[in-house]
Amino acid sequence: MRQAGAQLIPIPVDDEGIQIEAVESVCRRTSVKALLTTPQHQFPTTVTLKADRRMALLELSHQYGFTIIEDDYDHEFHYGTKVPLPLASYAHGGPILYISSLSKLIAPAVRIGFVTGPPAFIQAAATLRSIIDRQGDNVLEQAVAELMQAGEIQKHARRALNVYRQRHAQTHQFLQQYLADAVTYRVPEGGLAYWIRFNQSRNIPELTKQLQQQGVSVIDTDAFSYEGAGLNALRIGFASLTSPEMEQVLQVLQKTL
Repeated sequence: MRQAGAQLIPIPVDDEGIQIEAVESVCRRTSVKALLTTPQHQFPTTVTLKADRRMALLELSHQYGFTIIEDDYDHEFHYGTKVPLPLASYAHGGPILYISSLSKLIAPAVRIGFVTGPPAFIQAAATLRSIIDRQGDNVLEQAVAELMQAGEIQKHARRALNVYRQRHAQTHQFLQQYLADAVTYRVPEGGLAYWIRFNQSRNIPELTKQLQQQGVSVIDTDAFSYEGAGLNALRIGFASLTSPEMEQVLQVLQKTL
């Protein structure tokens, strides 16, 4: 966004998602062109935007005329009985650009994404896309299209959801077993990670380094802060880890603290 010349304004997030009052406060004092959000599973905190806030955000978009850029990168992996619909599925509000990807659903190597939006935007985006990469990977895209038409992607999505649901529950179990006194977290409604906050102040860059030296790959979450301030938290992904592997990871974290 910065490289494209945008002036960024951060909006705080709590346990119910993006704070609508903060969005409205910014809109009142400055002209807002667009708002980028990950309402399904906010990155990095994993929080799902609540229904009343979704409607309020759409109303603000309509009132102040800004575009919502909805990044819905892992929509398929929600573990509740009722999966929230994307903001783009609602009829009212201002224009919405809906962005998603097949990388989480199929495999990281499948670099296929898509965007929906107003016709004028799609036409302009297609023109720019043709300048960057005119051809793309036609063979891969055709193969994925055939798998979709045959129903194989849908079957894979259901199987993957069952696997991730089990790993999601097992991660919660191990966090309670090994780190209940050391961290605070909210069990995510979906997604492929937990966001854990340490009860005591930690040097996250140093902790990250120590974990990596022991074979545990984690990202320095200070990089997720808009102002570079320490978040005193870690994002623990569980998608690629079996139950014994996740238990080992959290045992290593427990011993390192």
